[in-house]
Amino acid sequence: MGFFAPVWKSNDRMKKDKALKEVRSINSKTKLLRIVREAQMDEIIVAAAKRLTELSVMEPDNVPDEGVLSAVKELTNQSALEHIAKNYSNVYIRSAAVEKLTDQSVIAEIAKNDNKMRYTAAKMLTDKTLAQEILADLIKESPKQAPFLAKHITDQKILAEIAIKAEDYYRKDFRGWRISDEELDRALENVMIKITDQKLLADILKNTGHLSTLFRAASKLTDQEAIAYYVMNMPNEIGNKKAPQWSTPSSNIASQKLAEKAGFVKLADVLTLVM
Repeated sequence: MGFFAPVWKSNDRMKKDKALKEVRSINSKTKLLRIVREAQMDEIIVAAAKRLTELSVMEPDNVPDEGVLSAVKELTNQSALEHIAKNYSNVYIRSAAVEKLTDQSVIAEIAKNDNKMRYTAAKMLTDKTLAQEILADLIKESPKQAPFLAKHITDQKILAEIAIKAEDYYRKDFRGWRISDEELDRALENVMIKITDQKLLADILKNTGHLSTLFRAASKLTDQEAIAYYVMNMPNEIGNKKAPQWSTPSSNIASQKLAEKAGFVKLADVLTLVM
């Protein structure tokens, strides 16, 4: 009795068309996953990946199929991975496929054009300038992601632009939802922590409309002229009842000196009594 392997498992190029026809008609994800793992011809692997993608419309978007996820993590065929990365319905499966891609032009295409995969693809880019620009755009489009995304941005000019233009685009995320003052402040704090360039800090000081950002820029400046500009503009803010305040324990001398450097004037000592 002879043993006959499935036609899709053959490496005989003469059987390719027959194997492709069979794979394209399969409705079993289990069988398709086996083909993705075991087929020897690239065309068959790609065809199985495409058929899996077609069937993926039946899957819930928020829960990945563990069998598919495992197969994608083992997959090395770049054409199959590209198709899954661009077309699979489940974002977790797509993300896993993006992380296995090696062609930088494909990764860049996804990073530029695919809103759901931009962050994952940007992390895979070797062109760090492009990666920084994409991450900056993501922050502008969805400010609520800023605390998470800002840590991946190192370009000082991009960070400064975000700080200066915060009032223009942080008030609404890309869906038009207003974000709170607390969320805005938290997002910008992560941005300002990373800015060290004195010229950019001075630019932020003169151009930002966000008071906490104004204060953070002043506290990091060593340029006395720029600090003087900050101090001279403080009365206008006080007149509008928008003056920032600095509170520090009497024992924290370093904090007190930093406050004085930033232009703050001591108003009072506060004694707290616990009854």
